[in-house]
Amino acid sequence: MYILFMYIHDTCWESTKPRVSPMADQTGTLNWQAAQQLYHDLIVVFDRVILPTHALCHTQFLMFYLCSFKPALCDVFIDFLWKRFQNPNTSAIIRQNSAAYVASFLARATYVPATTVKSAFDLFCGWMHRYIDSQDASSHAYPDLSLYGTFYAACQAVFYVFVFRCEELVTLRKGHAWLRSLNFQRIVTCRLNPLRVCFPVVVTSFASVTRSLQLAYCYTVIEHNNRNMIPIATESNASPNGVLDSFFPFDPYMLEKSERFIAPLYREHQLRKTSPVEENNDEDDFLHFSVSPGFNHSCIISPAQDICDMQMSI
Repeated sequence: MYILFMYIHDTCWESTKPRVSPMADQTGTLNWQAAQQLYHDLIVVFDRVILPTHALCHTQFLMFYLCSFKPALCDVFIDFLWKRFQNPNTSAIIRQNSAAYVASFLARATYVPATTVKSAFDLFCGWMHRYIDSQDASSHAYPDLSLYGTFYAACQAVFYVFVFRCEELVTLRKGHAWLRSLNFQRIVTCRLNPLRVCFPVVVTSFASVTRSLQLAYCYTVIEHNNRNMIPIATESNASPNGVLDSFFPFDPYMLEKSERFIAPLYREHQLRKTSPVEENNDEDDFLHFSVSPGFNHSCIISPAQDICDMQMSI
């Protein structure tokens, strides 16, 4: 990975020193034409090999690093993933993976501005509400990951990003009014019940944040789901009990030698203070879910409920 990072740097920057942060090459010049060509070459490999491959650990960070060179690369990468997600002719696995990549990219990349996150939320939440409208007319709408996996992937993406970026989104101009317009309450209380299917650590962290900001109240639904949870066997991209996978591609980078290319660009999760109500909602059942090596069980919202650095164990 170190050699590949150096190749990307040397190809795109007219400079003799490694670019290890967005501001490290103040005396260097970005070769925009070379960067565009390299992006086009990498996105083909990403589309054919990386995106369909589940639970990769590090290869995807090549795109993460390249997109930091210029905001236009960041925007076109998000647009590429969005088009893959919303295309009904794309396989369900690719659509779910695309949502996971968007979520992890928006949450972790420090060079992605809050305005870009806002635009992505408008797209995803608009799509989710239209999906709910289409299902409300059906008398057979019920939580089922095998049938509605794309919808649950979109929900989990929004929940995950919101936990990471909520403070920035609130501080945007008319940020709180805009967040209320997303109508999280309708999403979490719809008949498809995403709080039952999405990864529990994401759900409880999202519930904590939305409660503190008075955007939605999720605990009633969560408690109902806990009382009625029955293990379900499924062949979809899920754990045996019907919970959506916890794969977030840009979870912590673990290679020490090449980490210096990623660390200055990477956002760690900032833990929020909890309320007494949240502290009383401890559920030991969540401890068995797979999480990334960065998960810290000593610094969590409740003994097993934190969003910190999740990733499916390989």
